[in-house]
Amino acid sequence: MEFPTNLKDIGNPQLREKLGKLNVADPFFLCDIARTNIESLNYEIPHSLECLAAIDRADRKTWDFNCHAYSLGFHERNKFWNARPKKDERLPESAFMQKLIDKGVLKPRCSKHVQDGDIAIYFSGSKLKHSGVVVGARIRSKWGNLHRWDHEIADVPIEYGCTTKFYELPEQDVLERFLDCVEP
Repeated sequence: MEFPTNLKDIGNPQLREKLGKLNVADPFFLCDIARTNIESLNYEIPHSLECLAAIDRADRKTWDFNCHAYSLGFHERNKFWNARPKKDERLPESAFMQKLIDKGVLKPRCSKHVQDGDIAIYFSGSKLKHSGVVVGARIRSKWGNLHRWDHEIADVPIEYGCTTKFYELPEQDVLERFLDCVEP
């Protein structure tokens, strides 16, 4: 399957605008409302979004990580959680992902040869904004401190950009690289 790389020509811009407002405007304590609003939006504007995992406020391992930690699989590793004794500490941001690309740790994959487990990275202009994991013909991604979603490539908030590029999941342990660059 070939994945599109230019999202301007596909998807629904009105949906993407509304997703941006629902995702960005709803703080953590309103996450259940955000999920309900996104799911209800399907009646107004049909979309592909399916909630994979709703957050549990009592279990920080369901919400206290971002899209990049999800895409790299950090959220599944105790070492990641042990290195983050407080919430919202030490998250891999876009600059870290860009360094992985610049140093060749994340290797580009042609959109015609994308495979399950590859990382889809969304750009707005040249700025890296979001990442997710390829599963079949869909993307799975984490939206801020909110839920994890399974969706078509273009069914994301407009703020995530209009360009996607694909990368092979790195063979080397990038968690160590991340922890080394965030140590005080």
